[in-house]
Amino acid sequence: LTGISRKAIQDAVLDLHTKLATKLAQQVDDYFKVSNEKIAFALASLKKPMAWDDKQQLLRSLIETHADIVEIAIVSARGQELLKVYNPDLATQKALVSRAMEAGFLSFVASGRRTLEIVPGSTSPSLIIYYPMNKIVLARVVVSLRNLGARIASERIGETGFAVLIDEKGRPLLYSDKTLSSEDREAFA
Repeated sequence: LTGISRKAIQDAVLDLHTKLATKLAQQVDDYFKVSNEKIAFALASLKKPMAWDDKQQLLRSLIETHADIVEIAIVSARGQELLKVYNPDLATQKALVSRAMEAGFLSFVASGRRTLEIVPGSTSPSLIIYYPMNKIVLARVVVSLRNLGARIASERIGETGFAVLIDEKGRPLLYSDKTLSSEDREAFA
């Protein structure tokens, strides 16, 4: 009877932990979905005829309502930034630069469709998204993953469980430094 009870408790705990992990995965999906919807809506609005000043104001409004957006740039088909709006709390590069050799830009040129790339940062990774606008320009949006990273780092499952967001190669992207040492990060994949 003791063995049966122990197994039933272990099954219940495992089920609870699975539900917690599923809930966190859904929150991550929702974060990316909501971010994409806000950005896509603003960029669709930019396609309407309006003055450049109005377009800049629309982009500023998007940055003000989505605190994780680092910058939004309108980029030519050759990779040169034409217009940039940035979050002064998160952005350091203010000048217009060429993105022609950036991996995300090259991937966008090859596919002609929206591309996503996660790049490591000094404090947290960032998501760089290229959106098609028309034949002569595209949009480059940089989103900081700091708030999502803080949410994942704070997640605890049981006494020893923790959450890690990994990339397509199994490398950890977002995690708690307290739970994953540098050696563990190297061996994680």
